This record gives sequence, C-alpha cells and structure tokens, in this order.
Amino acid sequence: MSWVDDARNREIDTNTDEWVDDGDSFTLKTAKEWVKNKKVPVPYIPPEDMERIEFPKELDKLTNDQLTQAMRDWTQLMVYTNYLVAQQDIEKTAKQNQYNYLKAKHWAILREKGKSEEDTRKEVERITEVANAKKSADIATAKYKLMDALLWGYTKNYQMLSRELTKRGIIQPSELKSE
Repeated sequence: MSWVDDARNREIDTNTDEWVDDGDSFTLKTAKEWVKNKKVPVPYIPPEDMERIEFPKELDKLTNDQLTQAMRDWTQLMVYTNYLVAQQDIEKTAKQNQYNYLKAKHWAILREKGKSEEDTRKEVERITEVANAKKSADIATAKYKLMDALLWGYTKNYQMLSRELTKRGIIQPSELKSE
C-alpha cells in the first residue's frame, strides 16, 4: 500500500482539535517523510541568509561577480519558495478534504434524522468541528495564495537577473533551463 493510500484510508478521530491545529496535516507529514526517505537534498535557507537576500536596485551597476552572486541567491530563494508552495498546496488540499469529509459526514447524519435540505445546510455549518475544519481549510488556502504570489514575484526578479547576465554575455540563453 502506498503512502497516498495510507493517507486516504487513515481513520481520523474527529473528536480532537486536529482540525484547527495549524500544524502539518498527516498528508504533508507523510509526504515530507517520503522525500526524506528518498535522501534528496531538501531546500532550506537559514533566517540570517534570508534576511540578506535583497534584489539589487541597479543591476547595471553591479560587477559580474556581484551579479552572479545575486543570481545564486535568487536561484536558491526560488527553489526554497517553490518547495514551500508545494508544501502549502498539499496542506491546502488536505485541509479542504478534511472539511469536505466532515461536512458530508454530518450532512448524512442530519438527513438520516429526517432534517430538510435547508435545515441541514444551515445546521451542518454550525457544528463546531465542521466550522473549525472550514476555518483551517480557509487559512491553508490563504497561506498557499500568499506563497504563490511571492513565488510569482520572485520569478520576475529572477528573470531580470537572467536577462542582465545574458545581456553581459556571462551566460547564454541556452544555459537557462528554468525560464
């Protein structure tokens, strides 16, 4: 059985605060463990290095060495941010799936009790665990959107550095694989 099947078939105790906890979902923890077991290097930028990465104001005034270092920094930042976006995408999907599961479960319970569709719709969203799961899914979606927006902006900066390196003849367009 694969880790995906394990995650899908996992029994979830819905009487816990797992739904509101901002920690990693079971799915994301499992995915991270899978990556770790593959023994591939996982991107990471220490906070002190993150603070020093700045986009140069005037690219044309940088030396070739400074420009090359900026490209290294921004390449590292892009890889790290892309990894974070992927993690948040997994988290967003897992939290949305948890919400949908709880909503469907309680919907079925209420309908079995003879509640009308309208009453069921109103009541299901007021159930604490459903409301908490929705909140958790909304937060995960918001985090994903923010990280995705950062990645988009970083991509534009990376492209400007790449164009400057190409303009100076330091790298040839064929050397750029990520553009």
